[in-house]
Amino acid sequence: MSMTVTILTLFPDFFTSPFSTGVIAGAKERDLLHMNIVNLRDYSADAKHHKCDDYPYGGGPGMVMSVEPFMRYYEVHPKQPKEHTVLLAPSGAVMTQPVVKRLSGYERLTLIAGHYEGVDGRVETLYADETLSIGDYVLSGGEPAAMVVIDALVRYFGVLGNDASVPSDTFEAGLDGLLEYEQYTRPPDAAGHMVNAGLRGGDHRVIERWRRQRSVLRTFRYRSDLLAQAKLDADDVRTIFDYLIDKE
Repeated sequence: MSMTVTILTLFPDFFTSPFSTGVIAGAKERDLLHMNIVNLRDYSADAKHHKCDDYPYGGGPGMVMSVEPFMRYYEVHPKQPKEHTVLLAPSGAVMTQPVVKRLSGYERLTLIAGHYEGVDGRVETLYADETLSIGDYVLSGGEPAAMVVIDALVRYFGVLGNDASVPSDTFEAGLDGLLEYEQYTRPPDAAGHMVNAGLRGGDHRVIERWRRQRSVLRTFRYRSDLLAQAKLDADDVRTIFDYLIDKE
């Protein structure tokens, strides 16, 4: 399987360095990922300044990306039957791991990177299949968000050193909705902080139990909201209970 990703952006140079290293570069080298970075300024009606923004109707601070460059782009490049288009905006639905996994199944994916105070609402109506946000915060533009989306996608393309690591990552089904446990490597003693003896002992049952306990506790401490949907057993509940007792 391979994917063609098109990014509609006002700042194409943003992607030069990030897409030349790491798993994204690896996916491109193996023809698993084909990138098409489109400079929307090339489709501006303003031949002199390549202006792509204007003042918002109704007033307000800042400028808004115009619909016209998008219309001119899609006149030249009509949307393909198997093409899925995502508008990246903080007002969209929050992207989760299941969403990433779903997006990884498309043959053609177009990402619209908004900028300024946002994009003319008709861009969303006319061209976007969905609108996504990578988190509850605001960036200077959609370019960093597009980079995050693609980095998350290519992990499903078989470009990792060990593909078995994907199902055990945080937010994957293999962890039952829990955060991933801490990882350790040599040396066993770092400034008096010892790696758990069970991890060093080689008993896989002990290791798996320790990891499960740490996943439960990390989720309880940092993302307790996830516990409502997590698959917990009696031992998991006891782990949380013992943790609360020890804190008293």
